[in-house]
Amino acid sequence: MAEIVAAASDRGSTTVADRVVEKIAEQAARLTSPRVSGALIGTKLPALEVVTAGSSTRVRARVAARWAVPVADSASAVADRIRADLERYAGVAVELVEVDVAAFVQPDGQGER
Repeated sequence: MAEIVAAASDRGSTTVADRVVEKIAEQAARLTSPRVSGALIGTKLPALEVVTAGSSTRVRARVAARWAVPVADSASAVADRIRADLERYAGVAVELVEVDVAAFVQPDGQGER
């Protein structure tokens, strides 16, 4: 017997909690930038501020970048990963991802600049 499936518009919707959206964005930033903490920068990096209104999201990320990698490349990689992961896993429209590089990490991962 064939199963009858209702049209997508008749099936309802899934709502993703704002905290879940934040966690997805945080994980995306961690996967594409070094983790740093210390008194010198005053916080742990990456640090994110995520604002969601309905299905639209804005993200501001403060991250560290590896020394000798162009800042624009580092920031772009973080922004692209955040945007892709939020759209893929949370189904939200990402209106803006703003990335600030707040510290540099030496290639061997020891210390910050």
